[in-house]
Formats: sequence, C-alpha cells, structure tokens
Amino acid sequence: MISFSPSINFSDLFYFLKRKKNSFNDLHSIFCKDKDDKLYYFSRSSWAICSVALLRKNACIFIPEYYCDEAIFLLRKIKVKIIFYKINEDNSFDISDIKKKAKLYKPDIILFCNFFGINHFKSYLYDLKKTYNSIIIEDSTHSLIPNYSIGNKGDFIIYSPYKLVPIPTGSIMVSKQNLPGLSINEDNFFINKIINAGIDVPNKKTNIFQILKWSSKQILKIFGINKIRIEPFEKDYYLKSEKELYHPALDIFSKYLMRQFLSNSQNILEKRKQMFNLISKVIKQKSIKFSKSITLKEKANKHYPYMIEIEGDQINLKKFYNYLKELNLPVLTWPSLPIEVKENLGNNVSVIKKRNSKFYIPIHYQPKNFIKLLSEEEFNSYDFEFIKVDNKDWLKLYNKCKKKNILNNIYYLNSQEKIFGIKNQKYKIVFQGEEIALFVLLKKKFLFLNFNRINRSPIYLNQNLDKKLKENLIKKILQFENDKPFTITKFSPEYSNSYHSSFIDYKKKNFIFDGDGWKSSIIDLKDDILKIRENLNQKWRNSLNAFEKRNIIIEEENSNQIINDLITYYEKLQKMNNFKGINKKFLKYFLENSFKKIYCAYDDKIFLGYICISTDFNTGTYLLGFANDKGRKINVMNGLMWKAIVDLKEKNFDYLDLGGMDNNSTPGIFKFKSGLNAKNYSLIGSSKKIKIF
Repeated sequence: MISFSPSINFSDLFYFLKRKKNSFNDLHSIFCKDKDDKLYYFSRSSWAICSVALLRKNACIFIPEYYCDEAIFLLRKIKVKIIFYKINEDNSFDISDIKKKAKLYKPDIILFCNFFGINHFKSYLYDLKKTYNSIIIEDSTHSLIPNYSIGNKGDFIIYSPYKLVPIPTGSIMVSKQNLPGLSINEDNFFINKIINAGIDVPNKKTNIFQILKWSSKQILKIFGINKIRIEPFEKDYYLKSEKELYHPALDIFSKYLMRQFLSNSQNILEKRKQMFNLISKVIKQKSIKFSKSITLKEKANKHYPYMIEIEGDQINLKKFYNYLKELNLPVLTWPSLPIEVKENLGNNVSVIKKRNSKFYIPIHYQPKNFIKLLSEEEFNSYDFEFIKVDNKDWLKLYNKCKKKNILNNIYYLNSQEKIFGIKNQKYKIVFQGEEIALFVLLKKKFLFLNFNRINRSPIYLNQNLDKKLKENLIKKILQFENDKPFTITKFSPEYSNSYHSSFIDYKKKNFIFDGDGWKSSIIDLKDDILKIRENLNQKWRNSLNAFEKRNIIIEEENSNQIINDLITYYEKLQKMNNFKGINKKFLKYFLENSFKKIYCAYDDKIFLGYICISTDFNTGTYLLGFANDKGRKINVMNGLMWKAIVDLKEKNFDYLDLGGMDNNSTPGIFKFKSGLNAKNYSLIGSSKKIKIF
C-alpha cells in the first residue's frame, strides 16, 4: 500500500541482523565536520529550534515567511519576537528585505532553510552575525545527512531523519563548539532548558504510546495493510497544543533505529533517487491529458531529492491534484504557512500564491505501488552482435575507449584468474557493422553451480551513442548466458543511477537493478591545473598549503620491495579501521603485474605515507593510501594526492578516478576525497538472476 511516511520492509530487518554493533560515534562521524562539534538529540526539530531560541533572553528570531507553522509553534510559547523575512522564487532569502528588517529589529537569531536539500546560504548572513552577534540556525531538515554544501554554515545545524527513514521520531542538532559567550557541556543542556522554560511539556509516557502506535502501523504495512488520508488541496494543518507533540528528549528505541538506518545512509539516498526517477515518469505520463502549465521540477532536486515538486496555475494544478488523489497517490501541499503570514494577506500575497501553485509527492521507497500505475513502454529490439575476442584484439579495442574502469583492465582480469580461478570471456559488441562497445563475462564453477558475472560493462568505443540505444544494449546483455540450468548470473552495468525508470520489471513490479551501485568521483585532468586547485575545498586546500611549507620529499617508487611494504601498511590500516579491503595475495599479484604509480613521502628519510595509483593507458585510479601518525599531523595525504594529480596531468592523462566513495564504511576517507570536489558519479547497481532448471 502507498504511504506518506517511510516504511520498514523485510530487507531492513535482514540488514539489522548482519549490521555490526555500532555507537553514537558513527553518527558523529556522519554529521560533524569537526571533531569538537557536538550532537544533541530531540524528538522533533521544533524542540531543537525552541532550545536555541532559549539561549537568548527575549530573543528576536528571523524566520523565512515560507516556512512550516509546526516548526515554530513552540516559539509562541516562550518570550521571543518572530520576524518573517521574504524569500525569492528559487527559495533563497531576499537580501534587501532582510537588510531592511535588520535595521528595524536586532536579529539575535537568524534561521535559514536549505529547502529541498539545496544550499541557500549567502555570506551576508555572516555580516549580520558579526554586526549583531547573531546565532545562525541552518535548517537542513530536508536533507538526510550533510554533503559538500549542506551542514557547514550554521552555528547550529538541524536535521530530521524521521522524515526520511522509518523511525517513530528523531531530530539531530549539530552544535559548533566555537560559539562566543556560550558554554554548553552537558548532554541534556538543551532538554533541561526546555523543561525549565515553563512550556507544557508532554509526559515521556506520550512517547511510549506513540511508539507502540507507530510500530503497529509498520507491522500492518509490511503485510500490505495501510490506509492513507489525502487532504483537500486548500487544507492546512495547525497544532493546537504542545500535547500533540512528543516529549522533547529522543527515546532509546527511536535512537537505536536512527543509528541503524543512518549507518546505511548512502543506500537510502540512492533508493530515493530511484523513486524520484520512477515517480517523475508516472507524473509525466499522467499529466499529458492536463494543461501544459503543469510542470515537474526535476533539475533542482534530483541530486538530493526530498519530494517530487509539481507546479502550475492554481486551477489546473488543483484539478491534477484531485485526479492523482483519486488514483490514491500520496499528494500533499506544503507548507502550512505561519498563521501570522496568512493573516497579514496584504503584505504576503506572493508567498501565499507560491504555496497555492505547487504540490508534492513523497519519494519513500515503495516502487510496486507506482509501477502498477505506469504504462509499459515498448522494447525496441536492436540487432546487436556479441563477438568473442582474444586478448590481443581486446587490448587494441580497449585502448580506444575513452572511459575505462579498473575492473575491465586486462591485468586485473588476469589477476582474478590467477588468484581466484575466475575465468573470463571477452566480447566486442557490433551494431550495424560498427564496433561500439566491449564487455567481459566472468565465469566460475563450484560443484554443480555456475556463477556468471558482468561487472561495470559495457564500456563504449563510441561515446556518442544515444541513450535509447545504450539502454536497449543493457537489456540485451541482461538476457546473455543466463538460460543454462544451475546458473547464477549477476550483471552490474556501467550506467548512471539516474535512469532507473528505464529498467523496470513490470511483472514483478520492481526495479531491475537494485540501486546499490559503485560510487566514486573523477578529476578531469584536461582542466587547467590552476582550475583544479581552485576547485579544492577550502579546508583541503589550506591543509595542502600547510604541507607545502614543509621540506617533505615525495618520490615515485615502484619496486617489488615497496609493494611488499605497501601491503604491510595496508594490513595495518585494515586492522586499525576494521574493514575487509582487498585480498592480500590478489593485491600483491596485481601490483607486481600491472602499471601503477606509487608515491612515498619522507621527512629526512623517515617514512610518512604513500599513495598508490593504478594506471591504465591514459587514465588513473586511486587504489591505496596510508599515512602514519606523523604524516597525518602534517597533512601528508593532501601532499601525496596533489603530487599524483600534478604528475598525471603533466604526463597527459585524461582523468583520475578517486576509486570509490563510501560514507558508511570509511567516512574518514570519504571526507578526504570529498575535499577534492571532483565530479561525483554513482552507478545503477546490480541485477541477479537464478536459473535452477
């Protein structure tokens, strides 16, 4: 059944069982940019906003006029003055309006909102902070976790995971520890502030009742029992009492679920992208019979999607809303504007018009319910030929591919066969007489079972192939060598995670590919070196500048002895960070029998760290890196990475792939690589087929 809120499914339960024991340090590494930042937990973000307002006596707080009334409901219960400032059509704040109001009212606290996961910070807020000693609240409740542009501007940053993952309740507030005049040391500091503020705080037993109610609904939803209530287009909901809220402190059960789900945050984000693409496709099909004024906002929201946003003139929009409501799609309007804004109609015509010109659809993971509303597209069968090639022909063709990956590198394939006994068959793909792409079929036999694997293929000789042809080629490969009895075939195409709606199993009502694909980022080495350096994250660049002031020697070393040393350091890193990593025998064989560049850093002959880049014709892939305690203190990894970039650039390499970005299992490495501000990509994931008879 379709739901407005996130739902637990059986796969979540299995994930919990295999998930390693974790702690709140996991959440600190995800949400905090600096080690001195501190996390505070609340049941709802409205309690977090209220607690910050209580830091200033009789505070004057600036709030965007386009904001949800429920979030500021508690501010009316304490002695604060609320000033609403205007926002622009793109949801950024109106600087001229906020300047005018700052002259009339001293802003003790300024709240800005990253609407729909898009950064709306402007440096003028820092000018106000300096002038009035203001506190800045960054509302990031539309984002699951921070990213390169979200979660680093406010003195306090607020998230609401309960809106995006299936937990009864839960809000997180990040507090910066360098706030002048504020000493916040107790974990319960903010909760105590609220309790002592004279607010009619709900009893903790309220949370227990609400959790039981939530749990019952989740169990029913697992078995397909769910009833949703879709409100009329014009209706807004307003709280009447604090008793309608949870107790401000986050309960243990919600906190546990929050830790479990957020430990898998990248997978959740990828699934939300899947749903964004799918629902967008459904809406486009359903909107054809309506006015052309109905539009779907895609570009602004597709990278970190919060909800599907549909806009148009009010008359046609309302008709479309009611049509989707009849189809039982979870349509909703947002926000329930602040009461003061709605009452002051004369000065707020534009924001009320804005509210009435849009509606939204949540993008929680429930593909089956939307696929059944989707009209099936015709599959155009292209006449592709799959022709087996030997190593010599493979190398000749592979060298012509502009975009390569390490998994299809011939030395990598040879290493797999030597160490793991995985055989490979290489194919070229011919279409209308032209060689257009390559792929490798990996094969291994165990007892009576056959295991087939096609990984990060096809790779293209012709980069100008249209999207439709590429998608039909992937569908053709899906049918390749998977009809033999006792065969398990897994296919992970080299295709963007942005196109899930093109690969749908209409019979099973699900996506063909699971969305849990490879994620990494690429530095374009054809760019000017100054441009690459300017694009570095400021903190990353500052660390590099500090390193370059030291007399550190970086040398390229590729001997077998350095490979042995490298593997020893890698094993230390595995134990230190508790990750499985690459098989030791495979790594040794691959490095000894392939092209690579190993850079080592020394301070007066004392080893500090290394970085290893696997090279493949005109491309490079970051493979390994290590720094000892002394090296980490002087930012040696920044120096080594930059040396590799400069060296590859000078040798006319096309690009450097950073070799994987995983915020869940290796958050420290993820943050380091993110600082390079390279171009991110994520792949569509895998499809598995099991043929028994």
